[in-house]
Amino acid sequence: MLLARVAGCIVVLCSMLPLSVARSDVEIQVQYKALHKMLHQYVFTDSGRHYMQGSRSTPCAYAFLSDPKLNARADRLVMVAKFDGQAGVLVNGECVGLGDTFPVTLSGVPVYQNGVLRLDKMTMEVPDQAYADLVRSFVQGPLAQRLRYPLLAELRKMLVEVNAGSPYRIGLTELQAGTIVLGQQAMTVHLGVNIIVD
Repeated sequence: MLLARVAGCIVVLCSMLPLSVARSDVEIQVQYKALHKMLHQYVFTDSGRHYMQGSRSTPCAYAFLSDPKLNARADRLVMVAKFDGQAGVLVNGECVGLGDTFPVTLSGVPVYQNGVLRLDKMTMEVPDQAYADLVRSFVQGPLAQRLRYPLLAELRKMLVEVNAGSPYRIGLTELQAGTIVLGQQAMTVHLGVNIIVD
């Protein structure tokens, strides 16, 4: 996972610090295209789709989101995805019923809290309120679960590996969040890393 590799780099950097250093400021820049790849790997897993109802095997009764695009708006990370829905029945091999296609906008404020990097204050913009509950269940379920990263736990786990072959021990006592800045192409996370080397 992308953020696991980032965490690994922080651990390596901390292990190279002089023994007298107790705190280091770290800046992580995560490109939106990397987050886009993460969305496809963990959320939009069905050939770029996330089914909220039905599946590819129910071509006349389904609801899915696809083609997510990420950008920033002020302090919010924004995802715009295409909603496709069909509520019909097969009659002589033809699908008869209502269908809808429209853009859905989801956004949240990136925060680092209690060791976890996640999105807070999630909102959604759904043009047709008939589908609002369906999209809300996606936001509160799969999206919220997959867009969380236990950064502090991952760093501590990687430190165990670093310490295994070392004559001294590196400990991570705290990972403090500074600012999280959203630019046009990337999210920059400023962290304060408190370490102990003994």
